[in-house]
Amino acid sequence: MVVEDKLEPLRGVDLVFLCVPKASALDWVRQFLQAEVPCIDLTGVLEANEEVPLLAPENDRAASLISKPIVAAIRGVPLACYLALSPLDKKFDLKRVVVTVLDSASGLGKAGADVLQEEVIGLFNRGEMDEPQIFSRNLAFDCIPKTEGTEGTAAVLSRMFPQVEFDVSCVQVPIFSGNTISLIAETRTAVSKEDATRALLESTALEIWEDDPIPSSRDSSGKDKVFVGGIRELSGDKLKVQFWISADALRLSAARAAALAELRYED
Repeated sequence: MVVEDKLEPLRGVDLVFLCVPKASALDWVRQFLQAEVPCIDLTGVLEANEEVPLLAPENDRAASLISKPIVAAIRGVPLACYLALSPLDKKFDLKRVVVTVLDSASGLGKAGADVLQEEVIGLFNRGEMDEPQIFSRNLAFDCIPKTEGTEGTAAVLSRMFPQVEFDVSCVQVPIFSGNTISLIAETRTAVSKEDATRALLESTALEIWEDDPIPSSRDSSGKDKVFVGGIRELSGDKLKVQFWISADALRLSAARAAALAELRYED
């Protein structure tokens, strides 16, 4: 694979997926606009920009907005949540959602997974771990409550569901990849476990596990879909359902971005 870092070879290219560090992303966006090269941004730098469409292929507005010069793709944890919540919002009108994310070490990239591996090896070989590196504390065999990143997740979801209130919490867990997420959805229209299950089954982006066990992070590893399980009514409340989702955020983001590109050129 050839990686180009100059503008000239990009002229005449049909489409670019932008996957660079946020610090340099806007410079590339400006160059793409000048060169009239359409771009799907996967860096997250444009997620809060109301002038740039924030899309997933399942979004009702995607077909009409995907032809814009620059669009931002929903990615990561917000994408997994969006895909799981969208069918419920269409059927039952979401009011409030409590999101609890169990975030893997690879949420901080390959470096996060490498650090976790080093900590595990150090603990077994030497009986001790080095000082924390990229995590606030040593992660091996521990769970670390997080505050960073939760506001960003809530902001993206609020942009996709402007009428919904989101409360997001996150825990860094000692696994190498994948995310498992608890969602408690409060609706404006009565919903039962059976109603919610039927609505979720209509989405081709989801794989529903109606029986035990509930899908884990390992089950979704390397897969393009969001796995859903443990659907239940919450304490007999006809306006609340709780369920778990599991997703390989990196693989899922790449697959949905590719689907956006197909949508742009499907005619």
